[in-house]
Amino acid sequence: MTTSSGNGATPPAAETPVSIFDDLDALRIVDPANLAGDIEHLTYIAVRKPKRDEYFRTSPEPALSLVTAVWTDEETREVHLVAPAARGAMAESCRAVWLILCQSRAGTNFLWPVTADSRARGWAESARGAAILGQRRWVKIRGDLAGGAYVVLEAANQSGEPNWPDLPLTELLKLAFRDRVIDTPDHAVVRRLQGY
Repeated sequence: MTTSSGNGATPPAAETPVSIFDDLDALRIVDPANLAGDIEHLTYIAVRKPKRDEYFRTSPEPALSLVTAVWTDEETREVHLVAPAARGAMAESCRAVWLILCQSRAGTNFLWPVTADSRARGWAESARGAAILGQRRWVKIRGDLAGGAYVVLEAANQSGEPNWPDLPLTELLKLAFRDRVIDTPDHAVVRRLQGY
C-alpha cells in the first residue's frame, strides 16, 4: 500500500548515493600551486649554470637576454654585474657573458652567464650551442673533462613548455644582482683586487 503526503502526492524514491570516487577527473588537481588561488611572485633569481642533471630551456626572446660584463668571486662563486663605469678598472678580472634566462623542468628560473667571446672554444662554445638548442628543446649539459667541453643531451620527453615569468629583463636583473653590482672604479671589489 502506498502512502501519500498530506497533499496527495507520492514522495520521490530515494536516490542511490553517488560516491565522490566515481569521478576521478573531478578529484584530480592539475596544478597544486593554484589550489588556493595563490599568485606566485618572483622575488629572487639565481645567476648560475645549469646543474648536472637539470633539464632546462632557454628563452628564445632576445629581450630576455643581454651581453654584458660580470666578475665571479672565486671564493663564494657569486657572480657580480660590472657596470660600464667600473669596466676599465676591472678589465683584467671581468669577462663578457651572454646572460640568458633559463627555466628548469621544475619551473626554477635562473640567468646563465654564458661566455660571449666568440673566439673561446671548448667549454664556452659548447655552452653557447646548448643555450641555442635550449631555445626550442629541453636539454641538459654534462662536463666532459677529457674533451674539454660540455656534452649536450636532449631530453627524450619533449612535452611541456616553460612558463616564463611575466617580468622584463630589467626587473629580472634587479632580482639577480640586487647587492652584487660593481658600479664604480673605487668599489670595494675593485679595491680588493688592486691590493687595497
